[in-house]
Amino acid sequence: MKRTTRVSFFNVTVAQTNGELLRFRIDAKGAVPTFTFLSRHDVFFKASDFPGHPKSTYQRKFPLAKDEIGAKTAIYSLTFGFLGATAYTLLVELRDANNTLLKTIKDIDYEREDQTDVFSELFKITVN
Repeated sequence: MKRTTRVSFFNVTVAQTNGELLRFRIDAKGAVPTFTFLSRHDVFFKASDFPGHPKSTYQRKFPLAKDEIGAKTAIYSLTFGFLGATAYTLLVELRDANNTLLKTIKDIDYEREDQTDVFSELFKITVN
């Protein structure tokens, strides 16, 4: 699997009490994208959850609600499978309550070298 990184921060702080959130955008190439965003205890979203799946662009805000996050600080993984997809672009942005971009957290391309490729992008997210 080939990974091309433009921006990648591991530690992310989201001031949820001020209306901040993370905006995920995943662009996929190939037949059927497979990805899952999870923590140690919960699955938050996967490709098949999105209306219209399979498709080329997936967008999701995180967290959607205050109770979506179980722990104040946790390690999260966004895992990509390449059996049905040939490439992904991941863009994760920290946005304020007015949807203004505060910081780009991840901007990465992933390209399959073999159909059995799997890759997990890690985040440590702290929510205040």
